[in-house]
Amino acid sequence: MTEPTIPCPQCMAWPTPRADCPWCSGTGQVCSRCRGAGQIVQRQGDSGPRLVPCSCVIRRKHVARYQDNRRGHWQECSFDNFDAAARPGVVSAFNATVLQARAIRNSYRDQQLLTAPLLVLVGPAGSGKSHLAAALVNWCVGQGLDGMFWIAPSLFDHLRAGFDDPQGDTSQARLAAMCTVPVLALVDLGILKFSSWTEEKLYQIIGTRTAERRATVITCHRQLTELPEILDAQLAQPHVSQVVYTTLALVDKEE
Repeated sequence: MTEPTIPCPQCMAWPTPRADCPWCSGTGQVCSRCRGAGQIVQRQGDSGPRLVPCSCVIRRKHVARYQDNRRGHWQECSFDNFDAAARPGVVSAFNATVLQARAIRNSYRDQQLLTAPLLVLVGPAGSGKSHLAAALVNWCVGQGLDGMFWIAPSLFDHLRAGFDDPQGDTSQARLAAMCTVPVLALVDLGILKFSSWTEEKLYQIIGTRTAERRATVITCHRQLTELPEILDAQLAQPHVSQVVYTTLALVDKEE
């Protein structure tokens, strides 16, 4: 879950939340930690109290910075423009992704943990897995949730770049954003060249998100048993993950 929320104090006197409210931006809910102020008081030794950004502000800053990973084609992907009827080999994956998107929306609306936060789509390249992953993130973002979309090699390039970021956007901060964003899509896992470092970071991301029941969708064109053993076991955990397989089968359309 993200930071717990409470009704916006500035909108409680109104019948409905104000669209121009600077505290909640019309959602009617604000972070319970900072109560919408975006800052909290922190005490450090003898230096006395000081105002620091709330964790909700830090998370939104990182999410906003990385939203452009959905640019171009990926930002146009939706459930409506996915022709599931013409792809019988992907119908199960389509239905599972739509149901997962609704479950994510409902879990945040009702402040409940996701029962199975991890959705893994496995199948040949070109079967529509990445489209469905992008559609899920786009739909959740449209529902007011924060989301990230990453192609697997780009995610690790991004983490490596944090080692020497001149703006102080460290690798640890980037990793933390990936672990805590409400919705994360990681596609093309099968093309990643695994090393002990990528295995460790991927295990950390998936393990943290799964333990905290944060929604994650992963796509892979290889069988899970072809991945490093520790990741195979992690992606197929009973009770917290759902693995759905796709094929390239198409419907023959008469002329």
